[in-house]
Amino acid sequence: MLSNYMSRLFRLCAALLLIANGAGAAGQTTAPAQPLSISNQGLPSGVTGGGYSFQLVAKGGTPPMLWQLIQGNLPPGIRLDGASGLLQGTPRSTGDFRFVVTATDSGTPRSVARAEFELKIKPAITIVWNPVPSVQSDTISGQLAVSNNSDESLDLTVIVVAINESGKAFVLGYQHFALSPRTFDLAIPFASSLPFGSYVVHADAIGEDASTNAIYRTHLDSSGLTVAASE
Repeated sequence: MLSNYMSRLFRLCAALLLIANGAGAAGQTTAPAQPLSISNQGLPSGVTGGGYSFQLVAKGGTPPMLWQLIQGNLPPGIRLDGASGLLQGTPRSTGDFRFVVTATDSGTPRSVARAEFELKIKPAITIVWNPVPSVQSDTISGQLAVSNNSDESLDLTVIVVAINESGKAFVLGYQHFALSPRTFDLAIPFASSLPFGSYVVHADAIGEDASTNAIYRTHLDSSGLTVAASE
């Protein structure tokens, strides 16, 4: 009988010890996870026809993350990978594109962070008249400002021609050179004397990115100009 009593007492003590240990574990606390946030402060600009890749980064929360576009539009040709948060593709249109993305973690309950971005897509090459073509006596002259908006060196060809009313073309200027990345408003002057008549001046710039074999083109026209007949 004594042995049975001792056995029951041992089991009771063991049960009480388990309850006490369980209460202690329940009372333990763990440091809360860092609040979820999207750490990117802005996006680099891109160029039409050029490859674009940028990684969005989430801090805190419980991985893995689910990335979603919830408002606005990405540039045509660019997509957001939902699993990795990578913005990638080849932009097809210029413009300033504003959008909102969220990152949702895998915690219980789930945490959500959101961020608003603007992605600027520019032409790889831009040319503007600076100043516009003009006539002095029998000479048409002017200047182009050429910009390379890309992050790559471009093998650039620029040609300026004046076309008269009968369709005949006269070269006013021609240059072929390497244009460094992020070069803006490089001056290219041109001038030539021409027979009398009415003209429209055309400018064309063609750039080749040797690293990707991408070809970029842009075109510019002037208003009509008249070279008067000499007296």
